[in-house]
This record gives sequence, structure tokens and C-alpha cells, in this order.
Amino acid sequence: DDCFDKESLSQRLLEARATGRANPDILEKFNKAKLEQTFNEEKMEIKDEDLDKVVASDGTLPGGMDPEAFKKLIGNPEVMALLQSPKMQEAMQVMMTGGQEELEKKMKDDPELIEVVKKLDGVMKSM
Repeated sequence: DDCFDKESLSQRLLEARATGRANPDILEKFNKAKLEQTFNEEKMEIKDEDLDKVVASDGTLPGGMDPEAFKKLIGNPEVMALLQSPKMQEAMQVMMTGGQEELEKKMKDDPELIEVVKKLDGVMKSM
């Protein structure tokens, strides 16, 4: 089951954006950058040009998030701590590879996963 024409490729890209699917290698890059910045005592900063590389034609990031909301989130120390937790990284990887439906299935059997997702949701709603 592969893409053979422009329309099927476009459809797959739209579905990936809508579901939040992405290459999970981005987590490794995040972890490496965060570790280097911590070691160098630098504050993590996302540049507009970095975000522009992943923004879709509708102006959103994968999963539909507004780039400005993303910048606000990563500026929050509580969110950054959550994003670095192994359980949250697991949740993000499941979301990126299997989408929302797969994450919900995994959460049914993992109370710790439910807890970190709820915690992130609570922080995001309070911003």
C-alpha cells in the first residue's frame, strides 16, 4: 500500500497532519538539544525559521497546533519538565507513529501514561 500519484500523497500528508503523526526521530533531536543546552547552561529557544520548516500550508504544526501556542508552551518550565519525562516521550512517540487512536488504546492499559497526558492537558488548559 504505497503512494502512486500526487493525490494519494497529498491525502496521506493531510491525514498525517490532522492526526499529529510525525517522524519520532524528532524526540531524539529534542533530547539531544535539551541535554546540550542544559550542559551549556543555555535556555532552550525555538527560532521562527525552525518552525517555518514544519508549518503546513494552513499555518499550523503537525496535529494542528498554532506555532505561537507552541512557543508559549515550550517557554513554560512545567511543560518542559513533562516533555522530558520518559513516559511523556513514550506518549509522544505513540502519537507520532500511531495517531490519537493508538495513544488512547495504549492509555487504557497504562495508568502512568494517563496521568502524564492529563497533567500536560491541565497545564495547556491553564495557559
